[in-house]
Amino acid sequence: MPVIYRARLHIAHSFEHTQWLGLNIVATTEQGNESYVEFVAKYLDTQTQQQHSLHERSHFIKLHGSWYYTSGIKPQVGRNELCPCGSMKKYKKCCGK
Repeated sequence: MPVIYRARLHIAHSFEHTQWLGLNIVATTEQGNESYVEFVAKYLDTQTQQQHSLHERSHFIKLHGSWYYTSGIKPQVGRNELCPCGSMKKYKKCCGK
């Protein structure tokens, strides 16, 4: 089985009990064939019924007219900053719990 196919199966399996609830785009930057997208995705773990959020700054490259994801990092947010999910609460009282 090719490595890429195994990776896709692993990713699909890791979200088997995930119900996506929303997506908030925090920021985007583009310079030529390189782009960054910072986002917060909210989801429900359908096994535990707990809500969570995924905060990531993703890197993309443009190759032959199509954009491809290359990597992502978790941006650092100060405890007293506004939460990037858009709730208007401080991070420590919202997604930083």
